Amino acid sequence: MLWIRNNFSTMTSQTIDTLTVLFLLCFFKILKWEMFLPLFISGILFKIMIALLDTPFMYIAVYYFRKRFKLKINEELNID
Repeated sequence: MLWIRNNFSTMTSQTIDTLTVLFLLCFFKILKWEMFLPLFISGILFKIMIALLDTPFMYIAVYYFRKRFKLKINEELNID
C-alpha cells in the first residue's frame, strides 16, 4: 500500500501545483493561453514518471528506517 500512498499523494499535489502555476502564468500574460494545455500535459506526464521512478527509493528508505528503529510492519515510532 506504500506505493499507492506515495504515488497518489505526489501525483495529486503535483497536478494541483502545475495547474496553479500555469494558470497564474497565463492569467498574468507571461504565457499565452494556447500554451496552457500542452505545458500542463507534458508537465503532468513528466511528474508522474518521476513519481513512479522514486517509488523504489521510498521502499528502500522505509526498509532502512524500520531496521534502524527496529520497527515491525505497521508499527509506529513512539516519540514520547
